[in-house]
Amino acid sequence: MSRYAHIRKVKINAASCRSELDFVLTGSVKRGDVESACTQARTHLEIDSDDAPDAVAEVVALAHKGCFLEQMIEKPVPLRTTLTLNGVEMT
Repeated sequence: MSRYAHIRKVKINAASCRSELDFVLTGSVKRGDVESACTQARTHLEIDSDDAPDAVAEVVALAHKGCFLEQMIEKPVPLRTTLTLNGVEMT
């Protein structure tokens, strides 16, 4: 966010961010049917700025759109995992 604020010439005096995730875990590792999910993600921002609230809100919106992690949650992408075991690539 500080990078976007600098580009937009918005002064952020102080900022903090807290993220919360709600997870669900079902099934059993022993049975081989374990599954997990994230049902909601929340971000709480606290910002101190002397600039116009609209300007700060615009910086926050830009930072949200430019955050790879937030965008990956909102617009899921395929996940590819590779495994190399003892130097041998597994399929």
